[in-house]
Amino acid sequence: MGALNIKIPNIFSPVKNATTGMIGLYLGLKEINLVQIDRHNDALSIRSAASIRYPLSRDEFLNSPKAGKKFFNDILSSFGFKGRQVVATLPTDKVKLIMVSYQHGNGMDEAQSIVKAIDERSETNLDTSVVDYILVNPKSEQQGSQSVLAAIADKRSVTSYLEGLRKCNLSVQMLEIGPIAINRLICGMQKEQRNFKVLVVNFGVDKSFLTVSWGGRLLLDRGIDFGVAPVLDVLEQRLGMERDDVINMLERHGFEENSSTSQELSIDDSNISHTIREILKPLFRQLAKAINEVLVYTASETQGGAIEQIYLFGSIARWRGADQLIDQLITLPISSIPPFFGIPVKGDFFNPQSIKAVPGMAVATGLALRGMLNDP
Repeated sequence: MGALNIKIPNIFSPVKNATTGMIGLYLGLKEINLVQIDRHNDALSIRSAASIRYPLSRDEFLNSPKAGKKFFNDILSSFGFKGRQVVATLPTDKVKLIMVSYQHGNGMDEAQSIVKAIDERSETNLDTSVVDYILVNPKSEQQGSQSVLAAIADKRSVTSYLEGLRKCNLSVQMLEIGPIAINRLICGMQKEQRNFKVLVVNFGVDKSFLTVSWGGRLLLDRGIDFGVAPVLDVLEQRLGMERDDVINMLERHGFEENSSTSQELSIDDSNISHTIREILKPLFRQLAKAINEVLVYTASETQGGAIEQIYLFGSIARWRGADQLIDQLITLPISSIPPFFGIPVKGDFFNPQSIKAVPGMAVATGLALRGMLNDP
């Protein structure tokens, strides 16, 4: 069976601990996100981090070795990153993630059963793809049915992507998928509590991702059509404002409750936050519906188990009052998590205030934790 990380170690295998970890690299749609972590006497700290917009489009950037090499040289030297070894992910539009159930038996070993199930479910020619998977179902194996999260990518796209990074003078040690990085990050946050049951909502530009971490095991990852762009689109249309003005308004006011009780959707200094909330509630109800569907699925897969905590990552999470708005629609504890998610920052090489809670930063931090925890 192929692996997502052609000619490099298996993406789910542990890595020997190191004093300074590899650079977590996440190439988002518009920004490059990098994080590197130091460990001293078992204490972790953020060595450096950067979130920089591409000088070109992402694909043009990867196909321009000279520009890419200079770009990374400048970032690595300016922000104090150590070395050039990276743990990376494929861009989300270049990898397909599917949940697949399979049955034991029928004269096949487990790997053969999994490959057969992926082949039947994926509608993709596996001969021209690279595939990897991880067991995600916490049910007892005696039940005869298990589930895997499978990652499928076009072989030529993977090769081209790795070659593009190599021409940028980066040494890709591993390729992972975003949900694995998020699960590792949650495990690091929850190190004092091993039986945690957490749902992560990672807000992206056009899509967001719901990831369930169940006692350290990845149970589910699901993409939904909800993100920053749809939120901005609705506000632009209803308020007749330019996008930059809408963004500035959200950055300044957010969704926080205020004393206004007016139901009329007008903009003035006293009821801006109230107006934003009223406009966006129907859209956030769609998000709540998707979350509730995941809660129901989780209960069915864990024989009645229940999520205990929801974490919000990404741009929407840093808008004031976003957690309050979602909390009104979901009856579970909700917390908006800042960049680096509890890992202290040294601050020697960059200004932590310059890092925004973009969705790629959560993934990059999880990637950077590879080999820095006792778990993979």
